[in-house]
Amino acid sequence: MKAGKELTYTELYHLLRNTLSGRESGQWLKENDVNLWVNSFHSVSTLDEDIIFHSSTYDVFFDPEAAKKYNENFNYPVFVPDSDKARKECIILLHGLNERNWNKYLPWAYTLAKQTGKSVILFPIAYHMDRSPEQWKDPRKMLPYVKKRRMELPNVNMSTVVNVALSERLTAQPERLFFSGYQAAGDVMKLMDSITSGDHTLFEKGTTIDFFSYSIGTFLTQIMMLGNPGNRFDNSKFLFFCGGSAFDDMYGVSRYILDSEAYVTLKDYYSNTFENDLNKNSGWKQVFNSTAIGDSFRAMLSMRSLRHYRSGLFSKFRDRLMTITLRQDKVIIPGKAKNVLSGTRIEEMDFNYAYTHENPFPVSDIPSLRNEVNSAFESFIGKVVPFFV
Repeated sequence: MKAGKELTYTELYHLLRNTLSGRESGQWLKENDVNLWVNSFHSVSTLDEDIIFHSSTYDVFFDPEAAKKYNENFNYPVFVPDSDKARKECIILLHGLNERNWNKYLPWAYTLAKQTGKSVILFPIAYHMDRSPEQWKDPRKMLPYVKKRRMELPNVNMSTVVNVALSERLTAQPERLFFSGYQAAGDVMKLMDSITSGDHTLFEKGTTIDFFSYSIGTFLTQIMMLGNPGNRFDNSKFLFFCGGSAFDDMYGVSRYILDSEAYVTLKDYYSNTFENDLNKNSGWKQVFNSTAIGDSFRAMLSMRSLRHYRSGLFSKFRDRLMTITLRQDKVIIPGKAKNVLSGTRIEEMDFNYAYTHENPFPVSDIPSLRNEVNSAFESFIGKVVPFFV
């Protein structure tokens, strides 16, 4: 495709889905005044998993050496447009739960970078994307575990090769939801510090940092906003997409996210067992009682805890926060997000085609559907870009 041609969402998806490994799309980006940089990152968890977790289930999903290898040292991509803003302003894009590749986000990130002039960083949450063993996203290698899980749990629904790794880990150790999120929050703040201090190779000292957060990425962002360690989030803008509700109001049963057993285990643990475990474990108590992230995580577990924490707690961000919900979203119900984000700008969108939380802009070969999706994406971006500029 020639430089300068304005591409539709569908065309962008097909072009960019191989960007991280393909030369053709990388050359196209340069011709259109956008560079793709891949940066390395080293994560240092402050938590000792050997103390936190007591499990004899060290198989393909729990091997500590494999987890350390992939989760602690990884790469993340950055779209850098040829603009005056690119080295001074950036947007960190945070993805959804159980994501294993960046494909669906690449058109989002490219379009944001191109139209805002800001660099867009696609940053992976702990144990997601390139931070997990390759076999977790290999259908052939995961199929035996799906069969085993269905035999051991005959009532399980939605167990698939896509979600079995995360479902196994969280069913066995639901505590991991917090502790992997805690590590991810630390990683994000480490990244922010390297950017604002001028230590990052792509950015000048004092670069401003905004957030585009989707699904569970929104939940993580909300926790960091409320805790606000070191006042890092005082000047950031926040765009939430398909997110915003308290944890207790999320419905995660999906062939792409969690199976029913993992979902029920998580809900039961954080509703009924979590606080008791805190009282029994002195190490946990220290994390939750002495850190801003631990405290705000507890606040975001339910509307009850949010109201106890402080009513209207997100209203102080009203000038820097915008949320876009989708009417047919079954994972993050729009009304539940509105309960948490009252006093802030919230817009509900709906599209003239069948979409899901996991796939709001489905790629299709059917011309009529393709046109509808392209139009919906343009409408969505038309709301997002003005917010950031």
